Amino acid sequence: MAKANKKISSAFIYFFGSFGGILFGYDIGVMTGALPFLQTDWHLENAAGLVGWITSAVMFGAIFGGALAGQLSDKFGRRKMILMSSIVFMIFSILSGVSPDMGEASAYYLIIVRMLLGLAVGAASALVPAYMSEMAPADKRGL
Repeated sequence: MAKANKKISSAFIYFFGSFGGILFGYDIGVMTGALPFLQTDWHLENAAGLVGWITSAVMFGAIFGGALAGQLSDKFGRRKMILMSSIVFMIFSILSGVSPDMGEASAYYLIIVRMLLGLAVGAASALVPAYMSEMAPADKRGL
């Protein structure tokens, strides 16, 4: 029996693929809204260094995620690596959302989780534009 080829529409790929580029802004925006509550609840009003690390941990992790993504995508493929980065993003987003209230240790937990989350954000930021350009028909590339 012949296997049927399923054709996914370009619009579907571009619509959902564009979310990969939104991850940076989404995560920064979410953190900006949550910081005032974290500072109050975790008593971090006078801990500017910890607040700075919590905020920038995603960007720090993204440096390494973007650097590793190219090498790993050569080995495993862009599509598989985008899927893996989506799973990592989902897991560490949930872990960020359920941060325990353990005083100052909570801040360190959140910094580590957000750095790992940054790996996925950096990977998606590096992989998604290249994947989307490869998926575009040759006559529409660069538009």
